[in-house]
Amino acid sequence: MRFFYLLLLCCTATSGLIAQQAWTRAKGSYYVQVGGSFLQSNSLLNGTEDPILLNRDVSDVTIQGYGEYGLTSKLMISAQLPLKLLSVDNTVGQPNLKDGSLIALSNVQAALTYNFYQKNGWVLSGKTGFSLPTAKFDEATGLRSGFDAFSFTPSLMAGLGRNKFFSSAELGYVLRSNNYSRRIAAAWQIGGFWGKKKQFIPILGIELMRSGKSDFDDSTSKSTGLYLNEQSYLSPNLKIGYKPNPNITLWLSAGGGLGYITRNIAASPGLSFTVSYAN
Repeated sequence: MRFFYLLLLCCTATSGLIAQQAWTRAKGSYYVQVGGSFLQSNSLLNGTEDPILLNRDVSDVTIQGYGEYGLTSKLMISAQLPLKLLSVDNTVGQPNLKDGSLIALSNVQAALTYNFYQKNGWVLSGKTGFSLPTAKFDEATGLRSGFDAFSFTPSLMAGLGRNKFFSSAELGYVLRSNNYSRRIAAAWQIGGFWGKKKQFIPILGIELMRSGKSDFDDSTSKSTGLYLNEQSYLSPNLKIGYKPNPNITLWLSAGGGLGYITRNIAASPGLSFTVSYAN
């Protein structure tokens, strides 16, 4: 089982506005993506060999839409709308919590990305991201659909694109309200185009999230591991895309965290499937 788990960790993917996308859309062009992800766990990784048992089974299904639009030849706007379908079952040893479910929005996000430099395949961009406190918390079950905070994330991105491969990276600093900790976010990816018509797009990457200390009280959400204040992780990731035509791409991905480095995130890898369209 340990080998199987480590194998899954090598087949991981990340999502959200920390996505290392250094290139901006041309004026008037757009990209939209709709998909879902699934995660089920009963323990948390805590930077040690032995996971923290939750004494309950937690299921997290996310359905979300994401879009990008070129406002000018250098400025792009992006947004993400996530809906959470959460549930907990088989709760034992926790008299103040019960089984149940929660359907609610997570944190709605938006960002502006500006291209500073692009020449000979190299690109350098800056991004300003925002996250709204649109999530819900159910104290009876401990389920939380997102962070109870407004966040502001400035970041710097760089990329290199060639005929058969591309690589990009992002480094950002996350400021959050409501006494949530500040975070350092970094990500890197490398991908390529396979096949005679470049229909297959494998992307391998890694994402780092490092949280500081703060006084925010996670309350009973500590018993689910969802959106805790001081979560930190290092996550390798893999995403595979297939283009049935020039406009549509099908994406399959999986994600998890490295046990000896990750703190307070689910021990089971998550899986996702999305469909994207670009004009």
